[in-house]
Amino acid sequence: MLEDLQMPRKSPFALVASMSLGCNNVKISANLSYVVCDNMQNLSLVNRTFIVQALEFSLRKRANVSLNVARVLVSQVDAEELEAALEEFNTKIVNSSLISHNWKEVILRALWDERLRNEDRFNETEFVTAWFQRRLRLFISAISTDMLQCLHNETMQCDQYQAIVKGLDAEFTKMSLSVQTDILHSFQIPYLKGLDSDDSSLRCYSSNASFSAFLEESLQSFGDLLTLRDLETLVPTSKLHKFKC
Repeated sequence: MLEDLQMPRKSPFALVASMSLGCNNVKISANLSYVVCDNMQNLSLVNRTFIVQALEFSLRKRANVSLNVARVLVSQVDAEELEAALEEFNTKIVNSSLISHNWKEVILRALWDERLRNEDRFNETEFVTAWFQRRLRLFISAISTDMLQCLHNETMQCDQYQAIVKGLDAEFTKMSLSVQTDILHSFQIPYLKGLDSDDSSLRCYSSNASFSAFLEESLQSFGDLLTLRDLETLVPTSKLHKFKC
């Protein structure tokens, strides 16, 4: 168990990191701050079981999680062990509603800033499927505007876009209306419209498909939020005749 782990004397780097997180003031209890502070020296060596236990402890305690603490954990552990731990945690927790919105925001922000923001693999379907349909599933309902804006600017094809939408759609009912609307307006519509497309072209649209079928497939549940103004943004009324009904 985490409480029984005996770690060696902290290195100078670990001591500096501990001070920056306020570790000297952390109470001895099973929460994420204590786990990170107590094991600062060896975070790069811990395995997926340790990471899953740390996440489970924090979930059970329902304590506020410090973003700085979460960032240190995410950035210092081995990348493969972290990914495996997130996959295992995803299978253990079926209902993401068990996780508080604040907890989702903190973990998602840490994962985004430390692991995903500067990734260059958003053009790989396997990569985005693994992250957005499994590893981030429990936290994705707290996705923020800046993350969505970064996503629609990524170099990705329709397969990768659809994989991300599928992951978002799976947690649609767990999202607030503002997050649902933000996904539509900050990610889906801008991506489909494209930065350089003219008024009569849409990404991922096939001339052999009906426009309504295209919207249903491309927007999933978020299509229920479409307004006339949104449709006008996608395709001006004067151009609609170019699309099949």
